[in-house]
Amino acid sequence: MQQQLNKDDVVRDGDEVTLPAKCFRNMMQTCEKTTWLFSGQNNTAEPLFKNGKFHPAARNKPDRLNVTAKCSLVIKKVSVEDVGLYTCRQFDASGKQQGSDSNVHLSVVN
Repeated sequence: MQQQLNKDDVVRDGDEVTLPAKCFRNMMQTCEKTTWLFSGQNNTAEPLFKNGKFHPAARNKPDRLNVTAKCSLVIKKVSVEDVGLYTCRQFDASGKQQGSDSNVHLSVVN
């Protein structure tokens, strides 16, 4: 089952979920300047997606992650290891952040 999440939602283990990139600015033509961060149980923000590609820190999830044309983050086969805070940020060509962070907290139930 695929779901589009709001700010704080719960999904079932094994589902596919789309985390909306509310940080996405229509003036950007690609997701090259979009960053997705993940803060799990250790509360340390790890980059998942940066500069148009998945970060090596996402090594345990690469086959389950995708980014849509509008920069939303898709997670396939959600599991408890995916529980946490996902943060979307967008930058301009000079590297200055555009707008504020867009946060989604993901919770998973069996």
